[in-house]
Amino acid sequence: MFEQFLRNKTDEWQCKTSEEKWLSIFKSFKENNIDYSMLLKIVEFAFALLGSNAAVERIFSLMNSCWTKSRGNLCINTVEATLVNKNNLENKPCQQFYEDISKNKDLLIRVHKTAKYSTTNQKSETEASGSQT
Repeated sequence: MFEQFLRNKTDEWQCKTSEEKWLSIFKSFKENNIDYSMLLKIVEFAFALLGSNAAVERIFSLMNSCWTKSRGNLCINTVEATLVNKNNLENKPCQQFYEDISKNKDLLIRVHKTAKYSTTNQKSETEASGSQT
């Protein structure tokens, strides 16, 4: 059945993506009441795999550019924050950055707050004052 299905589709499949081909196969299985649940799991797994590791390589390259010998004592959190900023904001024109930030109301509220960071002392003082009231 599957071989016959493929023979009928060879000409029109030349210009389809692999996702479109699998959708067509599953549609045919559904129309013919063929159980394809196990095959679907395998195909979903295959499509979940990355086609390349370029994104990971890009992050390592960015990390190497910001965590140099002269900056080797940087805290891991600082390096992480630098990577997040470089990865998300690089090559973005100022106008686009402004528009994106302006839309993020939660971020704007957090940026304008006076208490940016909490330390262990601040937490224990807050907890102590809260338990007294």
